[in-house]
Amino acid sequence: GAPCSAEIVYVPPVTLTLCQIGQDRVARLTWTNGAPTYDRIDIFLDGAAAPESPLPGTTTAYTSVPLVPGAHTVAVRPAIGTYLAAPRECTGTAIVPAPTGLACTAPADSWRVALSWTNNWSYASITVIRNGASIAALAGTATSYVDVAPALGTYKYEVLGVFGGQSSAAATCTLSLTVVPPVTLTACEIDA
Repeated sequence: GAPCSAEIVYVPPVTLTLCQIGQDRVARLTWTNGAPTYDRIDIFLDGAAAPESPLPGTTTAYTSVPLVPGAHTVAVRPAIGTYLAAPRECTGTAIVPAPTGLACTAPADSWRVALSWTNNWSYASITVIRNGASIAALAGTATSYVDVAPALGTYKYEVLGVFGGQSSAAATCTLSLTVVPPVTLTACEIDA
């Protein structure tokens, strides 16, 4: 019969040893290479080549730029020439950055509590919570809110940013109202 030949090339994949997305929304991966040297290592973020990809063939770690809040898939695929190994993937979630610097103040003669904060993301909305109950849903650009407290007492306020269906951690402040505001007379009549 006729001679037959075939070229079979196997590119061993990497073995992921670490895959995490930190509080800073940065993906960090480490791996061990399945071959002494690859020609390159391709990195994919959510199916698209990462800006730094491809990496040199001896690379064993990758750190991304901060990611948009939400779920992400990172894949590592080594190559030798035109031959590609099976990609190794991992997933994680980048959290929504929380608002910061929440301040709550009230004049001594009022129960009007002024809240102000700094946004750390382009939120879709802002949620304001008093003592565990939501009291306002604001536009994502809001950086202040005025609440009229219902009575004397101590109040814990929380402000959360919402983006992509997930809420940030809360910025918090606590305020005690201990003075009854004065009454303003609007009319006074004396019957003789």
